[in-house]
Amino acid sequence: MQGQPLLSAVVVHWGNPAPLAALLDAWPADPRFELLVVDNGGADVAASDGGKERAAADAVWARVEERGRLLRPGRNLGFGGGANAGARAARGDLLLILNPDARPEPGALEALLDGFAAHPEAAGLAPRLVGEDGEAQFRWQLRRLPSAAQLLLQALLVPAVPESAVEPAAGTAVEQPAAAALALRRAAFDAAGGFDPGFYAAWFEDVDLAARLAGRGERLLYHPAALFRHGLGGTVGQLGFGRFLAAYQRNLVRYLRLHHGRGAAALARLLLPAGLLWRLLAVPLRKPRRATSRRDAAAGLLAALGAALTGWRGVDDAAQLAAAAGGAWRTGGGATQPPGADRPLSEAQRDTGEESDGETLHHTPAAVTVCIVTHDDAGDLAGCFDAVAALRHRPLDVVLVDCASGDGTVAEARRLAPRLEGAGVPLTVVPLDDNRGFAGGMNAALARSAAPWALSLNADARPRPGYVDRLLARAAALPHLRVGALTGRLLRPADGDGRRRLDACGMRLARTWRHLDRGSGEADRGQYGNPARVFGATGAASLFRRAALIDAALDDAALEDDEQGDRAIFDPRFHSFREDAELAFRLRERGWEVVYEPAAVAEHRRSNLPERRRAMPSQVNFHSLKNRYLLRAYHQSRRNLFVTLVPTLARDLGALGYCLLLERTSLPAYGWLWRQRREIVARRRRIQARRTVAARQIDRWFGRSEMPL
Repeated sequence: MQGQPLLSAVVVHWGNPAPLAALLDAWPADPRFELLVVDNGGADVAASDGGKERAAADAVWARVEERGRLLRPGRNLGFGGGANAGARAARGDLLLILNPDARPEPGALEALLDGFAAHPEAAGLAPRLVGEDGEAQFRWQLRRLPSAAQLLLQALLVPAVPESAVEPAAGTAVEQPAAAALALRRAAFDAAGGFDPGFYAAWFEDVDLAARLAGRGERLLYHPAALFRHGLGGTVGQLGFGRFLAAYQRNLVRYLRLHHGRGAAALARLLLPAGLLWRLLAVPLRKPRRATSRRDAAAGLLAALGAALTGWRGVDDAAQLAAAAGGAWRTGGGATQPPGADRPLSEAQRDTGEESDGETLHHTPAAVTVCIVTHDDAGDLAGCFDAVAALRHRPLDVVLVDCASGDGTVAEARRLAPRLEGAGVPLTVVPLDDNRGFAGGMNAALARSAAPWALSLNADARPRPGYVDRLLARAAALPHLRVGALTGRLLRPADGDGRRRLDACGMRLARTWRHLDRGSGEADRGQYGNPARVFGATGAASLFRRAALIDAALDDAALEDDEQGDRAIFDPRFHSFREDAELAFRLRERGWEVVYEPAAVAEHRRSNLPERRRAMPSQVNFHSLKNRYLLRAYHQSRRNLFVTLVPTLARDLGALGYCLLLERTSLPAYGWLWRQRREIVARRRRIQARRTVAARQIDRWFGRSEMPL
């Protein structure tokens, strides 16, 4: 396929690949239209026919690779996770989410291009779906977002009633079109955060995405000029009636909790067993439509009842459900992990950050903006610019925001610009009239970039040439995780005798509410040598997904006015210190993960250390003290307050005593917090109102250094 496609279709497949044959027959040989199939595995193909069925399946896979691209994550990511993985690999600016049993009629893809051109305001288009017999499917395809009452009736297994017997006119806004065939602008999809893979293995992930798009003011329009055939699928038949019910009902409760509150979700959990018992008693009179027989219906209803009564423990974990679904259809090939990604680092790799001989990293190049915030950092710029110019990743650009330096930082940046531009790295210098701190400076930098990834980089940090590539490769290797940020292995400059000490290997939380850099100050002995999930990423040298930053941004118009229109990604009230920890909380509260990649190595000459506190400027210490309380005011839950009360109270009393005896210049921080108390409470409410992850999930990080990938 030559050139850049205009539209990329992402097909999430599970089970026998035979139904893909009709889609491949219908897909046009046109470079404007890219086809990606994400193989989630599924039940093994029987070999009792002498291998004919397996040979037929292999022939289908060969055709997929001939006509498009085949992605094999090596595990069942579910529909949402698989669609996200395909979207990340897709090259088009328009995405078409397509079921394996759906296929375009001649001219349908061109009609979608015409529709987006005619409706620039639309975030997505829902094409017209018809069955194999030509009957329109709009009655179930095009719906309003479900109310809590409607979902509670579904919890009682009362069938949903079609909302309209009349097909809507072209251009009609549709709140919740089915994802069997749904075209979306990539920008809107990314800004909404994509599908939530927590709706595993399928069902309600498209409803959730539609609700989040609607919450952002986006519009989805009906576009019947694009006609698709849809066979109404066979996933339930392959999965089994009982497993379908368990997954569907779990996801129904999850949707209720996320969009209608915990009370509605709790009520649904009480109603579900009653609905299942009622349906079970009715089996002799009426077989459920999706069950193959009354015996299958009874067994499935009993299994679903057991799952509901135990809180879906066997379904809630994606790995367990993947195993229950039959595992991978076939093994070998297609793994998305970069070679050697999970091996411990060799001594040479730890020291250089380079790949071993024979290892090649493969990832789809994505634009990255390096965001550098400076304040009196002229002396560090030459080394920083040289390190950025040496980064292998392209496309790459730099936005440097200077916070009213008095040492000629802006002039020095412009003088050194040819070092970057000669390496194909454009530089934008943004001088500010006031010192907005790291938080305000980063907001100004991010406002001047549209790249899908942003690398925050301190002027005294020196990333190794493979730093960005390593982080992007790790993100690509984890399509089952909603990765919002990645950080590498940061080392301090070598001592006089050549020994190295660690600076940061990700962020961890102590029960005292201190956020600490893992390994800080430890001699480098190769510890923290495996990739892992960590609580947060230090702002010194971390890679952030733009869609995650936008999703977690502070929904506060007053803050945007304070920053002269810059979106409040980092909270400008933090100014400096702990702003990266506060962002980590918001990312996690919105369901994003932070990942540590030890193969990505950078050097960081950290000057702000706890042991140097008495030598730091008074304004720095003021913000450090103020922000420790501001962080807790925004994010501490009632349960966490009780659990951590003793250690945090002891720390708070120690801090107050220290200020009274040794650091009275920081005492105004307490007055500032009191004067701002009403605004702080109001902002906490806004932040917590956008939470999509339960507080207990965040609490798991207190006292833990890492969690496995």
